[in-house]
Amino acid sequence: MTLEDYLSHLERVLIIHHWDTDGICSTSLVKDALKGAEVTNRVPRIGTYRFSQRILHEAAENWDAIIVVDIRPPDDDFKSLREVAGCKILLLDHHIGKTPDGVVRLQPEHEKTIASEWPSTSWLVKATLGLPTNLRSILGVVGDKGSIDLSEGPERDDAMQFLSNQRVDEGVLRHISDLLDSNSRVGQESLVERAVADVSKIGENAEALLTHPVWIKNARSLEIEIGRQLEQPGEAYDRVAIKKFDSRLDIVSAVARKLAWSGKWRVVVAANGGFLPDQEQIYVRRGTGIIDAPAIIQMAHQRGYSAGGKEEVVGIVVPKNQSDEFLQHLVSKLAA
Repeated sequence: MTLEDYLSHLERVLIIHHWDTDGICSTSLVKDALKGAEVTNRVPRIGTYRFSQRILHEAAENWDAIIVVDIRPPDDDFKSLREVAGCKILLLDHHIGKTPDGVVRLQPEHEKTIASEWPSTSWLVKATLGLPTNLRSILGVVGDKGSIDLSEGPERDDAMQFLSNQRVDEGVLRHISDLLDSNSRVGQESLVERAVADVSKIGENAEALLTHPVWIKNARSLEIEIGRQLEQPGEAYDRVAIKKFDSRLDIVSAVARKLAWSGKWRVVVAANGGFLPDQEQIYVRRGTGIIDAPAIIQMAHQRGYSAGGKEEVVGIVVPKNQSDEFLQHLVSKLAA
């Protein structure tokens, strides 16, 4: 039985997913593959990368399967999920980290086992489900990478031909990604969860994605706030940019991306202390240089912090009373 056949026989499924463009698009593709099943999708508390009590409570209900998409919480969180769930737990994800005990990672058998080699989870979902080239799988790549960052070859050629036929370019894809990300950046899990259904309904219609009224309204507010924060000077140490700020919006990744993609910095470290009540969000992103993402994640985990990432980026959540000391230690390592 193929994975697509397996999914088509499930009747009740809980999907736990990341809140960004890749998570929304990946979950939408999986939801469509579940065909007539009753599907509920939930995101963790935005900015925390942990399974919330709300999620664990729902996971205890009667599901045929729970699928974790595009997010890699700590192993202890998966242990808690296993303890309450009475069904198989599946993982579709491209972040750094070994497959947790008792969890089945879905990935084509012919591919390497390192999930982080995939440009996005949406591209992994496309391959795993044997889907043709589609807008959502490419959107996930652009959302995570900022460009159509696909290896040269037939798959990239197909993607570029598809976009040409659709009359959609990279700039349009980045704009759609900003609109989708606006749902999480205003801090509303319900908007993110609703966006999955909206994207499934809209499908391959780029124009409809560009004109969604709620997303447009959110994006305008975010653009003003991101611009306001970027106007304030940060610090620099050996071409490492350190940008600390306090915003009630979840814009730490957006600020880091803007700085990293400017081409001015080897590495960017952004920290937002205004979104979570007792914790600071720290985001490390590669600019013109490189970062050792696994080492940064390990360093954070050794201190008991929630952390995850990919080759070019790491997100960490740190208690506020420990954030200054950790930032100093982190920047010293990055500048070494």
